[in-house]
Amino acid sequence: MKIRDTLFLILLIVFLSSVSVITHLSNNTLDNDASGEMVLSHCLFENKSPVCDDWTYGTEFRINNQIVFGLLFFLFKNWTTVRIVGTLIIEMMLLFSFVFMMHSVRVKTESILFGAILLLLPYCVAYGRIVLYFSFYTPYITFMFIICGCYFKYLDENKKWWVLTFLFTFISCTNGIRQFFTTVAPLLVLHFLLCLKRRDWKYIYKIFPVFFGGISGLLFFYLFILKIVHLEQGAGINIKYKGISELFIVIFSIMRQFGYRSGIPKFTFLWIMSLAGIFVMTYAVYHSITKVLTAKTDSLAIIYGMLPVTLLLNAVTFVLFDLPYNQRYDYARYLTPASVWCIPLFTLISCRLKNKKSSYSFSLIMIIFIGNSIINYCFLHNPNYFSQEYDGLPFRDTSDIGIYKESLNYLRNNNFELGYVFSDANVLTEKLNGVPVIPLEEKNHQIVYLDLLTRKKYREIDTQNVFLFAKYTEAASFLSYPISDFAELVNTEQNKAFIYRITSPDVFREYLSRYYQK
Repeated sequence: MKIRDTLFLILLIVFLSSVSVITHLSNNTLDNDASGEMVLSHCLFENKSPVCDDWTYGTEFRINNQIVFGLLFFLFKNWTTVRIVGTLIIEMMLLFSFVFMMHSVRVKTESILFGAILLLLPYCVAYGRIVLYFSFYTPYITFMFIICGCYFKYLDENKKWWVLTFLFTFISCTNGIRQFFTTVAPLLVLHFLLCLKRRDWKYIYKIFPVFFGGISGLLFFYLFILKIVHLEQGAGINIKYKGISELFIVIFSIMRQFGYRSGIPKFTFLWIMSLAGIFVMTYAVYHSITKVLTAKTDSLAIIYGMLPVTLLLNAVTFVLFDLPYNQRYDYARYLTPASVWCIPLFTLISCRLKNKKSSYSFSLIMIIFIGNSIINYCFLHNPNYFSQEYDGLPFRDTSDIGIYKESLNYLRNNNFELGYVFSDANVLTEKLNGVPVIPLEEKNHQIVYLDLLTRKKYREIDTQNVFLFAKYTEAASFLSYPISDFAELVNTEQNKAFIYRITSPDVFREYLSRYYQK
């Protein structure tokens, strides 16, 4: 069997492994943010529009994934099927964008296949969680590869590609500031350095499609899109110098992107693989810096340089600015689009090994990289296999949906048409195949609506078949408020979940609305 055929077979096996993990997570894991993407997508499907005007968005505005899921609702009625098929399509789009970029710099097919295999591996938990399996940041990386591929073709004196470079940069930056830091800013820095190296400032015009595409996209976002959508209050970036201590958290966050884990018992297998991840990081950054100076073309120099430049830009941003929801190592989710540049880097290194020494060191790095990916495969499929943190977002609950199996069955069997809940509202909507569920919270000694990742039109639904779902502590708190007089307990599940039937839905809704009428 030829090397190309072997690599293609391995790629197919890795893709099927992704199918397995995506299917498992789609059926089992509680992740309210991920389910929120599905609820928003269904809103786009219902409105036949790329924007849902009554949805309260989170910290960022993204319409890429929702369009894919929204279109699939035309084909499938089952929400879980839509999630699985949609996630696989988004993953394939990521794969094709990578192939396009590497092909644009004339990398041989065997090396591209090798890189594609690495791209589908969960080399760190954050990458697996927010890119491969829940697709939060996948569009940013997909656009990043497409923009760079078009830009490289433009650099190669193919002038017609400036139009596509500008267009894709503009479209991607209409989603907000994230794409600018992920793609535009690093390209600006590297292009400036190339001009400095060439001592040819006439060459600076080559970056114009990226620069003006990014700026015009951001202006469109701030001047038009923000007037239509509702971003979470306080989700903006606040300038706030936080001191040098924050730098240590950022450094550990970068290390976690390459397999390092904190809090692991010493001298265990997982501890050894965790420390080995630091070697992967060191190897990648070192080769990025050294090879960017010897690259034969500007396109290759940019691919080599993107990893350290993007990591550095993000690190400086984290130290100087106060970003929302940064707790411990939650910077990991912001760093993922930067660390993914290790994949194109390893792809280039694989086809440029010059001697046995470099081959042996690269092979060792790949063993560690793939080994940590297999560990994360197991962890994401079942957290009990390897105890580590669920990186990527501040919500670290890896609980299985099975713990509420009886409650979900009760809700399905009783055909409720509307629900209230204190946490995981979108999870319930997805698992009940589209039943509207409204999130609540305690605020100023009162129970009120929670304005986050939810449709406000749900509050206008007039129906008498309404439930309230609460966990143990939530139920105890709920019963301490007068509003609980309009609810009766109808089902419990081992003191973990409590289901109440709302006896007077109209009065219940009016009670919730009083807070907003003051």
